[in-house]
Amino acid sequence: MEKAEPEFHFNVFKHPQGMRFSVQVKIKLSWPQVPESPFLSVESDLLGIYSLPDGVTEDQVREYVPTLCLVNLYSLARGIVAQATGMCPGGTLYLPLVDMNKVVKQHAEKKKQLSLQSGIFTGSDTIKDAGRKKKSSQRTKVDK
Repeated sequence: MEKAEPEFHFNVFKHPQGMRFSVQVKIKLSWPQVPESPFLSVESDLLGIYSLPDGVTEDQVREYVPTLCLVNLYSLARGIVAQATGMCPGGTLYLPLVDMNKVVKQHAEKKKQLSLQSGIFTGSDTIKDAGRKKKSSQRTKVDK
């Protein structure tokens, strides 16, 4: 059977106060229909809430968010998919291992290309401090 690579679409939200983040990821694995496969595609949407201690440097934040957050969420998705498909007639589906550093780099490059095409250069940062726009403590989307 043909090897399929999962697609990742993720957003990182930073709370305006403190080192609190939410990471939302959509994982999709699909492949051409073949007689041996009981599945056409598998999708999983996950949201993780993370906090870092006060005093963490910007370099440390970039080391952990989003890469380690995505590693954590993907490992959960692998377990959920394996458990959900374990009793299926075709057997358990195991999501492949993925290099999250590569996924994050591809995301940053894609974002950079999109910003260059639109004429607005925002750099390749995945996380930006959105600041406080409202008096409430709502999350502010900082990445598409």
